[in-house]
Amino acid sequence: MLSIDEKNESISNMFSNLLHHPSIKEKRENGEVINLLIGWDKQHRDIIENISSATTKFSFLETCLLPLDSTSSTILIEHIEKCDIFMFLYLSSTLKPFTSSGPNFLSPIRQVMQKNWRKSIILKDYGEHFYEAFSEQIKTISNRNQLLINLAIASKHVIFEQENDCILTATINENQSWTSIDGRDNYDITPGEIATKLYDLEGCVTFSGAFLSVIPFAIKYGVVQDFFKIKIKNSQIIDFTCHDPTFSQDFDKYLSSNPSNSVIEEFGIGTNCGVKRLYGLNAGFEERHPGLHLGLGGGAMGSHHLDLIFQGGSLSFDKTKFFHNELFNI
Repeated sequence: MLSIDEKNESISNMFSNLLHHPSIKEKRENGEVINLLIGWDKQHRDIIENISSATTKFSFLETCLLPLDSTSSTILIEHIEKCDIFMFLYLSSTLKPFTSSGPNFLSPIRQVMQKNWRKSIILKDYGEHFYEAFSEQIKTISNRNQLLINLAIASKHVIFEQENDCILTATINENQSWTSIDGRDNYDITPGEIATKLYDLEGCVTFSGAFLSVIPFAIKYGVVQDFFKIKIKNSQIIDFTCHDPTFSQDFDKYLSSNPSNSVIEEFGIGTNCGVKRLYGLNAGFEERHPGLHLGLGGGAMGSHHLDLIFQGGSLSFDKTKFFHNELFNI
């Protein structure tokens, strides 16, 4: 159970990240009033009460709080269009019974949300894990990310190893570009990741961990252990084996539905040590869990991005093992 001080610290960190959001950067630098819309469902009411108390510390924030499941779509649309930035917290994938369309209030406002995506912060299925996701300060995660990127730039290879002698390797090019998501100047304010695209990933690995995608693998299968083996060559899945025939059918259907779905478009390393474990909630913060995640698909029209978020294993740049037993050593 988190203390009130720990919850307040997470909320403070969240606001630090929010105020670096690209949509309000110019207004913040000019000292202008920022119109913030916060929407929530009943499962996030307690968190919103704590957030609401914290908004009083920011005199330049003009905050509007609206319950998503009891406010008319007309009013929601009006406020989305006129605000500078909006943050919605609600359950979607974890609603019982599960529906692919999400909560009822989404359908009539979905189009205007998509139209205004550049000023949106959508924290789906976070629940009480909201406090984990923002428990580390920007400076802490930013420094960790930069140390890892510096180490990567000075290296020629990255290696992912598992206890069962499975290994995945790739070459780091001389001009390899890395993205750092640390809470600053990013549309996704949940911090804790570095990512790149590698073109010669090769090896065989066993997947233990959680899924993240618009396709509800996470909700159907949860957090898995030694679930299936993947064979990779030239950053593409060329084969897989699984003891679960239902998943085998589902995953084969995913891979075969678009050529890009078998391509590893993202090599990501979660760096948020506040996210203590994986939960299988299909929630974005799980991608920040310390360790490797591979992002399949999304590189071609009609493909779907699917993150395989690994639990365990070790990561090395050349001979420097910087991640092992869920801990960083940098």
